[in-house]
Amino acid sequence: MTASFGLGSELGFSICLIIRLRDVIINLLGSGLLMKYLTCIKKTSIISNIA
Repeated sequence: MTASFGLGSELGFSICLIIRLRDVIINLLGSGLLMKYLTCIKKTSIISNIA
């Protein structure tokens, strides 16, 4: 896309890598927060309430 605007394909490739890196970082942060939530000790379990 950037090559068609005359900006060069290297710029487009660099932008693509930056976007991918941003997405990976956001996914890792989200996964970390999800694991922290799922393994929280203070959270009461439904199974312990039944028994």
